[in-house]
Amino acid sequence: MQQNLYKYLVLYRRLSIPELGNFIIEPSPATIDSSGKLILPPLPVIQFRQETALADKNFYHFLADEMGVDEVEAIKQFRDFSHTLKTAASGDDGASLQGIGRLKATKTGALSFSPAVDVQDLLPKIALPDGIAFHQPEKITETKEAMRAGTSAEENGTYQSDSYWWIYAVILLLAGISAILYYYA
Repeated sequence: MQQNLYKYLVLYRRLSIPELGNFIIEPSPATIDSSGKLILPPLPVIQFRQETALADKNFYHFLADEMGVDEVEAIKQFRDFSHTLKTAASGDDGASLQGIGRLKATKTGALSFSPAVDVQDLLPKIALPDGIAFHQPEKITETKEAMRAGTSAEENGTYQSDSYWWIYAVILLLAGISAILYYYA
């Protein structure tokens, strides 16, 4: 049953389990690490929302096809699984969903969720070439200092030209390459 639930979640990006809530795969954008030298890839993140969840007819049809049974039997087995999962989540160890994560009831009765795999470990980080780091250009800071002193940046000798456009072009190029690699890998 758990393999079929994971497969449905990956294919349709949403899985509703009655009595528990909804699992949703949401994309998070690519980011740059704190050192400014690595581009972290965009990540699909599994989130859990404890809310009223109703499985739809497409889900039951999918489940029946995957299990090789009729829809009535698939609905019965899924409801039994859902009830067993809710009971296990209330236990000391919580409930584990293969490939998805672990649910555990807190003292207040709410469910906490921790994903099974940190997808950050699965996708490669892209290192920027030596000498290139993503940061705020110094021109802005120096211009502000010159304005406080009452002189222009040109008079103060701290003015720098706007020649940082190529850094952004390289970052966009690397992000595009990583997106293509992610899509075809």
